[in-house]
Parts: sequence; C-alpha cells; structure tokens
Amino acid sequence: MCSSDRDVRDDYTKTCKRRKEDSLFYWFIPILDCAHGRERPSLHPRIGVHAVRNSPKHIGWIEVICGPMFSGKTEELIRRVKRAIYGKQRVQVFKPKLDARYHPLRLVSHSHQQFTSIPIERSEDILTALDAQTQVLAVDEVQFLGLALVPICETAANRGLQVICAGLDQDYLGNPFEPMPQLLAIAEQITKLLAICVVCGNPANRSQRVISRGERLVVGATEAYEARCRRCFVPSPVEATPPQTLDLFEDPGGKRGLF
Repeated sequence: MCSSDRDVRDDYTKTCKRRKEDSLFYWFIPILDCAHGRERPSLHPRIGVHAVRNSPKHIGWIEVICGPMFSGKTEELIRRVKRAIYGKQRVQVFKPKLDARYHPLRLVSHSHQQFTSIPIERSEDILTALDAQTQVLAVDEVQFLGLALVPICETAANRGLQVICAGLDQDYLGNPFEPMPQLLAIAEQITKLLAICVVCGNPANRSQRVISRGERLVVGATEAYEARCRRCFVPSPVEATPPQTLDLFEDPGGKRGLF
C-alpha cells in the first residue's frame, strides 16, 4: 500500500472512531483501490462495490408522499410523473372520482398545476383500467380509496411497476388516515411534506377543518380546511382565520397561469 493510500485510510479510521465493524469502513477500502486504478476483491465474498443502490433498479417499488392539506402533495406527485415521462416511461395517473374540486378529469394541485388522470370510484377500478404496458402507476388522494388500495399497490409493485401514492396521513381530528399508515409500512420511499401554519407561521402537519361538518370524508379546499401546526391545531371544526388577499398565482400579464 502506498503512503497516500495509507494516509487516507488512517484518516477515515480515526473519523469512524476505529469502528472496524462498521460496514462503511469495509466499503471504503475497495473504492479507494479502484480510484487508484487497481483491482481488489470485495471483503465480503458475496458483496461487490456495485451491490448497494440508492434507488431500485429492475424491480417494482412503492413511493408514498404524505402530509397535511396545502403541503404540496399533488404538486410533488405531478413532478415525479413528469420526470417519468421525460424518461420515456409509460405512465397512468388515477384519482378518486369523489375529488372534483378543480376538474372532474384532471389532476389539479392547489397551485394550479395540472395533469391528465383517470377518475375511479373504487380501488379495484385501477386493475381494470391498468394498461399492460404501464411502467409507472400514480394515485392521488388515497385517503378517499380505503384499505382496498393497499393490496393493489403491492400487486402492481410485485409486477415491476413504480407505484407513487399521495394523500393525507391524518384526518381532521389528527388521527391516522387509512390507508396511509399501511402504505407507509410497505413503501420503499417515503416523503413527508409540511405546510405553513396559517395562525403562527410554523411548519404545519395538521389539517384544520373550518366548516361545521362531522363526517370524516369531506372534500374541500381553502373554504373547508387550513394548515396548522400541532400547537394551533384543534381536533374539531373551528372558525377560519382571515383569508389570504394576495393572488399568489397571478402572472405579470394579469391572467391566472396554469403551470
């Protein structure tokens, strides 16, 4: 071993507090040797330098995007779907027919981003409408589809599809909102988004209902919900705060832009 290799190895060992059992230490040595143009067999007989991946390859998997109202869940789902399309993958997007707040057939975020979708009444309708050539399956507002969605996502992922699910993780009482807990348990990738509390400006992880309705499933937007932090959240309908008067999505020409 040359002196430069030895120095780098010694520095790394000190950083890890000489914990030679740490897996990062064993990965570091073959990477060093490859960087200097020399081959070195893996320290584990069945694991090579390229065995660890940051993202799945040649397998299906489930991604979950969760958070409260107004945290950008649909916007993030649309962003990932667009990336898949740029990569020339075949994509199908589904949403509950119950959610027709902005458009009956299109997926629309609160910031007015849009994407074509297939409205469905039940989770089982996904399997009926799913094309055999589809590579990416995206489902928005999963809280409206119930627990039946979980085995469907599992089936799709086991068939090799990339499955992207987005929805609320808590209901208006602050309780876990099915099927999100079950999807979080089986997902390979989880993204937890936060909104901004309209009362104090802190990061918000709750959806505050501001209309007097007691049923669990109530479709609505700013007229029915607000984002609030755990301190400002009340587990029952309350009076809304004064509305935002600025049009945050107005373009310079004075027309509302659909991005």
